[in-house]
Parts: sequence; structure tokens; C-alpha cells
Amino acid sequence: MFRQVQKDFSTTSLSTVYKTVDTLKDLGQLDELEFSDGGRRYDGINVTSHGHLVCRECDAIEDCDLQLERLRKRAENASN
Repeated sequence: MFRQVQKDFSTTSLSTVYKTVDTLKDLGQLDELEFSDGGRRYDGINVTSHGHLVCRECDAIEDCDLQLERLRKRAENASN
């Protein structure tokens, strides 16, 4: 997250990012997801309910909705 923020706001400190995440959690706008490896990820509350896919090899996390949409588009393109 920090690297993404720094691309547009190069003077932003890591401390500011952590404080913002904590504030968004306190306001109920961000959900903290804890994983068995001790890692944490965050997800916006103002999105439709969805699940997450976690790659067991590289630990990448992706919303199920995004994967389903990609599969739908591939199936649609294949049937044309």
C-alpha cells in the first residue's frame, strides 16, 4: 500500500499510512483480515460482500469477484 501511495504523494511517510489505516478501521470503513501466517490485509467495507482467494505458493490475495468476472469474460469471448 505504501508504495502505491508514494507514487502519487512522494512526501507521504509510512507513519501517515499506518495512522490513516487505523483511522479508517476506527471509523468502520476498513476491515482488517488476519491470516494464519500472522500477516494482515485490509479490505474496504463499502464494497459488496465477497470472499478472497489466497495463493498457497506466493501468498497473493485477490477478491473472488474479480476472478469470477475474468472467467465470465473469457467464457463470453470464447463463445463468440
